[in-house]
Amino acid sequence: MNELLKVTILVLLILGLMLSGSCARTSEAPGIPGEGGGDESSVSDEVARDRKIVKTGSMTLEVEDIAETMDEVAEMADELNGYVVSSYK
Repeated sequence: MNELLKVTILVLLILGLMLSGSCARTSEAPGIPGEGGGDESSVSDEVARDRKIVKTGSMTLEVEDIAETMDEVAEMADELNGYVVSSYK
């Protein structure tokens, strides 16, 4: 009986240590989003300068000289600060 009591106490101690060790918390709670410093106006100014107007269009043309018309369309787009992404013959 004395031996059984020692084993039971030992098992309970080991279980207690395992349970208390698994409950430990080492990390801190996360902070509130947006707590970081910084100058928001410089970021918004930078974004405003990098903005572009994106327009997508599609057009079908029937022309006699495909290469010449493609060059003319590309020149027109370039004059208007635009560009042609792709074209099909």
